[in-house]
Amino acid sequence: LQTLPNVRLQILLDGEFWAQSMPVWPVLQSLTLAGQLPAAVYVLVDAIDTAHRSRELPCNQNFWLAVQNELLPRIAHMEPFHPGPQNTVVAGQSFGGLASLYAALHWPERFGCALSLSGS
Repeated sequence: LQTLPNVRLQILLDGEFWAQSMPVWPVLQSLTLAGQLPAAVYVLVDAIDTAHRSRELPCNQNFWLAVQNELLPRIAHMEPFHPGPQNTVVAGQSFGGLASLYAALHWPERFGCALSLSGS
């Protein structure tokens, strides 16, 4: 597993929302290029559909084990990042916000910061 000490990991749940409905990439890219945000690997995790979202996001241990054991190692091979909790943010809105808090509470050694926007 290759890591880069200064590259952070930002996980955004409900990825399609952040990519299309609330497009954050241009802002993140601009702030990073201006030196106002640190370099990061952004992972936008989307749900397959509403039924999967309702099942996977709210406080689902299996979802977070899959993220940690399957998704993040694959991401690290494509885009190395520093894996420490002090460099990892997980964020989401609604069920995604609840899931973010759940991850940080249950795996603080992995997810050092959670952003919950209207967590339900």
